[in-house]
Amino acid sequence: MRNRKKLTAVLLTAVMALSLAACGGGKEETTAPETKAAQESKAEEPAQTKAEEPAKTEAEEPSGAAAGGDVNGDGKIIVGYIAKNTVDAFHATLNKTAEEKLDALVSAGTIDEWKMLDGQSDPIIQCNLLEDALNMGCDLIVLLPAEAAGSAPILDRCNEEGIPCLVVNSMTDNTEELATAFVGSDDVQAGEMMAEFVQSAFPEGGKYAHVQGVIGNSAQIQRSEGIHNVLDADEGWEMMDEQSGEWQAEKAVRFAEDWLGRWGDELLAIICEDDGSSAAVQTTMNSKGRTDMVCIGVNGEAAALDMISKGEMQATIYQDGAGQVGKAVELIPDILAGKSVEKSYMIDFVLITKDNVDQYK
Repeated sequence: MRNRKKLTAVLLTAVMALSLAACGGGKEETTAPETKAAQESKAEEPAQTKAEEPAKTEAEEPSGAAAGGDVNGDGKIIVGYIAKNTVDAFHATLNKTAEEKLDALVSAGTIDEWKMLDGQSDPIIQCNLLEDALNMGCDLIVLLPAEAAGSAPILDRCNEEGIPCLVVNSMTDNTEELATAFVGSDDVQAGEMMAEFVQSAFPEGGKYAHVQGVIGNSAQIQRSEGIHNVLDADEGWEMMDEQSGEWQAEKAVRFAEDWLGRWGDELLAIICEDDGSSAAVQTTMNSKGRTDMVCIGVNGEAAALDMISKGEMQATIYQDGAGQVGKAVELIPDILAGKSVEKSYMIDFVLITKDNVDQYK
């Protein structure tokens, strides 16, 4: 029995040897197996050999987020545009400009397509939309942040994935560190300009109230800072109250009516951080006989400009939102080509009164 088992094993070994020889038929016998490095080199080598490709210098072949281009390697260049929202008048202007400029890049063949993503003024939604954009294969992100802290993870993720990110209009907490570039305006300047206009309207000082924007948004933070920079240092002025209207005209009007009821003619000014609020508050004050009150805001929206031209409102601070987003889109071809761009582009605010309003309508 033991001998029979040995014979069976010998026969099986012989059959296996013959089978291996048959599988190798037609191949030239190699003198030694290839090394692992040699095998990997063959696997990576395209049909056209490296020697046949034109030589590239280090400067001509950028890499990573700075290079931009087809980051995902899918043969397409896709831009994701994460809007702050698609409903308020100011951001509608920015989004329309973005649409025109990005469509032009598609027509020129600079990019293949772009995606409009509505952040609904919610940083959590914006962060989720960034993940959607990455899954869509976006190679570059344009972000209009909802909040300074809440929208900051978007830049962290872009940095992790090697995706360039252009931040427009307002800043996240990590914009200076991680954004490919920021295009906007100095919101501290806007706050200071509003406060200075109030001072000029009432040189002897008085009482004022302040309608803030969405708490935590960089524009809200910095515009508030500018207002306090000027009026806190002026002993003639006293702030009676400040509340967040969250960029909503209805909330601003409710605060304004309450303040008017509490302080009456002593209240000389209501400073808002957006024009939707300031125009609505001024309209309400005018209807109550307080046409003397200064209600001022930021953006230079159509309603405010129309009221200034009719003498129903004294001033607004114009923000060139279309210029901001337009400049950001202009940077995209250079970023995709791997060229360096400036880290920050600032566009000045402009005080609009009856003297220059026709230039901005």
